[in-house]
Amino acid sequence: MRAVGGVGIVGLAGCSGDGSTPTSEATPTATESTPGGPSEGEDDDTDGPGAWRSLDADAGHTSANPAAAGPNASPTLETVFDQPSVENILTAPAVADDTLVYLDESQIRAVSLDGEEQWSFGWGGEQSPLPTPAIWDGTVYFPTSDALVSITDGGSSWSEDLPAQPVSSPIVTADGIYLLTEGEQYTIVSYDHEGTERFRAPWDEPLSRPSVDGSTLYHYRERQYDPNQLVARDATDGGVRWTKRDFETSTIPVAADGSVYCFRPDRYGSVVVALSAADGAEEWTSDVLTEPVVGTPAIGEEAVYVATTRGVRAFARADGSAAWEEPYTADSSVTGQPRVDGRSLYLTGGDTAVAVGLGNGQERWSTSFGTDGDPGVLGIAPVGDRVYATTQRKVVALA
Repeated sequence: MRAVGGVGIVGLAGCSGDGSTPTSEATPTATESTPGGPSEGEDDDTDGPGAWRSLDADAGHTSANPAAAGPNASPTLETVFDQPSVENILTAPAVADDTLVYLDESQIRAVSLDGEEQWSFGWGGEQSPLPTPAIWDGTVYFPTSDALVSITDGGSSWSEDLPAQPVSSPIVTADGIYLLTEGEQYTIVSYDHEGTERFRAPWDEPLSRPSVDGSTLYHYRERQYDPNQLVARDATDGGVRWTKRDFETSTIPVAADGSVYCFRPDRYGSVVVALSAADGAEEWTSDVLTEPVVGTPAIGEEAVYVATTRGVRAFARADGSAAWEEPYTADSSVTGQPRVDGRSLYLTGGDTAVAVGLGNGQERWSTSFGTDGDPGVLGIAPVGDRVYATTQRKVVALA
């Protein structure tokens, strides 16, 4: 599956439960958000459509929208918006408040979920890596090659110069915006929603984009003479709270409800490790994953879902035990980054999407987006009772 939408700096392994180094007396607190949704979504009611505010749904990269409940049976394919023929769509969608936002070759475009273009904003069309826009409270945030731009109703409400070139998609919370930049050194910079800088902090050599949950920011970094580290920082001022060491490369640390989830190498493959936000103490370690891991875990209400090159494994969030009797085995063409709503887990690859029940790992349905080849589906976002997707030429929905 094609990597899109500001993946930024990413590696592939995990962290261990050894080598904790507390560096501050501050104790992080977590938000009361609940990723995931009803355990095997029958026809459970939800509290609303929820949102998919950024590349991986939220600031913790949980890849989950608990308020949504997508199609329970084989879905129909609906065209939401036909992309203007002069441009190609480049990124996955972000969705909030009846607005879907994506990037094409020269514009940030916002369309309503009933198919009307709301506005477009020129972004310059030259940037690498390519960020996915993020939405918060009706405002879209996007880093150009040298500035962070706030866009409301198609116009820029403010623009702030960045310390260096951005190398990640923006991460947005109720308190602020976070962005990784690369100049003479890597720097994490944070702004409030009015564009005032909150802090900037050097990183050494980062291995991934940061994640934010509550008052804590997490990232990996390289150490020249020491084992690589998972670092927990105060999300308000960038100060280091604690570190964990002894891991190799990794995907993004995923943070939710006071825990952070990462991968640790094992002699037979890798394991999922859950760590406490308070001090980095190990909460549990999963069984060994013998196949290579694909992407980051998706964090449901009851389980952590991990895609491998053979399918999906599910581990109980309470203790790391197997949540399904058998792993879900997928065709290699649809094994990719898992996405979760309150009812199903979704995998996409090429022009195919598969829905798997959260509670039992059984396939609910499989369908084609009809893209007829490369690049297929760029990304999906389950919101409300639909699964929205961007392809090269269209915004579509499975309903």
